[in-house]
Amino acid sequence: MTQENTPHWLKLAKRFDQLPSSARIGVLQLAALAGVHRQTVWRWLRHGKIPTPRVSPINGRRTWSKCDVLQILEGKQ
Repeated sequence: MTQENTPHWLKLAKRFDQLPSSARIGVLQLAALAGVHRQTVWRWLRHGKIPTPRVSPINGRRTWSKCDVLQILEGKQ
């Protein structure tokens, strides 16, 4: 996959460390960071293994804070 064809969510996941602490992370980015399929992220959520994401009142998109994502990734280790 060339850089110009790289999906936005994957680019975001690759520069995760550079994101501000206020950044919100979507399911695709979280799955890429954790090295799992997005359905695995939803399964973790259903089973209470990860924090509940914030739901945007505008578009219904579910996102986690950068702090939550760091905790999720530490727990996966």
